Amino acid sequence: GFLMAAGLEQLLEYLEHQGFRHMPALVGVETRHDMVVAIATRYLPGAQDGWDWYVDEIDAHLRGERSLDDVLGWARRMATVTAELHTCLKGLGRSSVSARAYHAHALRSLVEAVRTVEGDEGASLRGLVGRVEAALEPLHVDRLLPAHRVHGDLHVGQFLRSGDVLLLTDFDGDPLADPVERRLPQSPMKDLAALLQSLDH
Repeated sequence: GFLMAAGLEQLLEYLEHQGFRHMPALVGVETRHDMVVAIATRYLPGAQDGWDWYVDEIDAHLRGERSLDDVLGWARRMATVTAELHTCLKGLGRSSVSARAYHAHALRSLVEAVRTVEGDEGASLRGLVGRVEAALEPLHVDRLLPAHRVHGDLHVGQFLRSGDVLLLTDFDGDPLADPVERRLPQSPMKDLAALLQSLDH
């Protein structure tokens, strides 16, 4: 999806200024009518995204070719990069969000998933509804959570690897969200939860 030029370009320049080095270096942004149409970053030779390289690591572990410590070591590196990203972002759009708002959004997503998913997967999901609702209960409180700009679409596929180099990419946020909403402050826990979910997948 497109973002207003000021949004994405400003974010990448801000991260560079903050010293975040775990992303491909920004070469330039092409805009037309105040919309980003192309982003050029420095080429990373031999890079694969995490849906390839990390899945290959897990497959190698299952074949006995990689230790569990090796596989978890890469997960720790992704977590470290995520922590450094949020340390850099904490001053951008610093605000707070309601825990109850996240709770309500998650329940709406659950209802929609139960309504939409059919077959064996739907039956399995319906059997888990009570457990999901219980897991969401800690968010059903009158509490404000610290918030700032976040990645917004964080998962293992956003981590490019070439040899021992690990870089984070695709900072334009949730492709299903409105471009303005993508730039709103959110809890960094949202990114962390999304990354953990992708690791679980």
